[in-house]
Amino acid sequence: MIYDIYLGGVSSNSWREEFKKKMPSQFKIADPFVENFFNETKAQQTDHIAKDFFLMDNSKLAVFYFDDSEKGQASRLKLGDMVGRGKQVVTCITDSTVGKEFLETYCNYRGISISKSIDELIKLILEIIEQTTLSK
Repeated sequence: MIYDIYLGGVSSNSWREEFKKKMPSQFKIADPFVENFFNETKAQQTDHIAKDFFLMDNSKLAVFYFDDSEKGQASRLKLGDMVGRGKQVVTCITDSTVGKEFLETYCNYRGISISKSIDELIKLILEIIEQTTLSK
């Protein structure tokens, strides 16, 4: 299955639920979030990671959301991986994001669109999808 949008970034369910609720329903969204990832066995974690990369590979557009709850570097590694493979990437970098300046500089350098809120992110995604559709 090919997905329209991959959800990457902060491992919290709140922004993901808000995004899915506000995004028009005709889009297929790949959300690899696992509630209790660190309570699972290493084998289960490995399976989740493999599924995550499968979803990344099979999505047309990747969304990465960053805020002050980000604990590790996995999201930033995935962002770089997607960019390196030529995938279309859009970010939401809130003002409270740790390392905000570096992330914004990286995104600007790589031509990645940056938003500051979920509503702005959705508007940006819809504009990109419309432009892509019109150019076909």
